[in-house]
Amino acid sequence: MPLSAQEIAWITGRLALVDRDSPREQIHAGVLARMDSTSELLTGHLTTYARFATIVAADDDWPFMVRVLRQCRMAADELTTPNDVDAFHLEPPRTGRPAWDAVLAGVAEMTGVDRVSDPHILDWCRDRDRFLPELFDPLDTGRYFWLDYLRTPIQLRERNVVLAAGNLEGR
Repeated sequence: MPLSAQEIAWITGRLALVDRDSPREQIHAGVLARMDSTSELLTGHLTTYARFATIVAADDDWPFMVRVLRQCRMAADELTTPNDVDAFHLEPPRTGRPAWDAVLAGVAEMTGVDRVSDPHILDWCRDRDRFLPELFDPLDTGRYFWLDYLRTPIQLRERNVVLAAGNLEGR
């Protein structure tokens, strides 16, 4: 059974595809066409990166957002079907906060490389505006800054984000 508009919005964070002629929208359409309502993303009501982007846009509690992102990352790691992995890693809408856009791109790259069926699905992660000119430390680590910096995965560090790997792992 094809996906409903509500199911598409849950997965992509958007109600509809914007420009059907762009290569990225064609990737979106191709991935969504392979999915149905039995998807693990829908039956488990998993928070995809797109859903996270819509949540972080409305919340200023950054330590809580890091915990939500950790849950997203763990959900991405546990996905087994290629269609679900691809859909989870589709380009999310912008958060309105460039720093969080960079965090999201870095974490998606961490969980998507070597797992998505088409590497072009992750092209959005390498967009120039997904990299920050100045450091962003969502947890404001203070005197532990350099320890957290050293423990930050390269996918985040290259974007000038300081978020130790331990904050994105565990139960």
